[in-house]
Amino acid sequence: MKPSVVRDEDTLRACSLSFVGIRESMVKAIIRAGSSDADSGGTQYTSSTLLLHPLYNSKNYDHDAALIRTTRRIRLDGKTVKAIPLADDGCDVSSGTNVLVSGWGATSENGEVSSDLMSVQVQSVSQDVCQQQLGYSVTDCQFCAGVPEGGKDSCQGDSGGPAVQAASSRGGAQIGIVSNGIGCARPGKPGVYTKISCSTVRSWIKLTAGV
Repeated sequence: MKPSVVRDEDTLRACSLSFVGIRESMVKAIIRAGSSDADSGGTQYTSSTLLLHPLYNSKNYDHDAALIRTTRRIRLDGKTVKAIPLADDGCDVSSGTNVLVSGWGATSENGEVSSDLMSVQVQSVSQDVCQQQLGYSVTDCQFCAGVPEGGKDSCQGDSGGPAVQAASSRGGAQIGIVSNGIGCARPGKPGVYTKISCSTVRSWIKLTAGV
């Protein structure tokens, strides 16, 4: 899991890895900032609070978003550690959008996780096409992305990581959060992402984190 820094005290992730149902005060996480190695380098920060989106649905993963607040401010140096810009409220993720996904998850379905930060570029698909391919409903606060032939995807352990619009006018704004899917990188089975520009997601981030 690779949460993204949205402010010097807050990181953004998915609820599906956030021990839903456990009191927020009981959930602790260690965040490593400034390193592409999952096990070393950079600076470690301890969480103080986990804030789950109040509309999160554990059955269909709607509003799959959470914020981790750290015990001390994350030092942003503008180089190895910096806050990522977020998609604006209402911005559409149109079909064919190039999406860059990164994380330390498994490199193949049910495979071993990577200790080195990995990334892959996929393309968004329409809601209708996605629902037809996956065989279940996708909400207006979700979008899908993959490649038709398979072989490129987020995978187990990547949930909560950022999906960034590649070469966007904002210099790589985060448009999604890795959420769920069927297996990993299967042909015709795109991954599902929380859509940050969905009004009820974006407004909650703004209210909670101030960005």
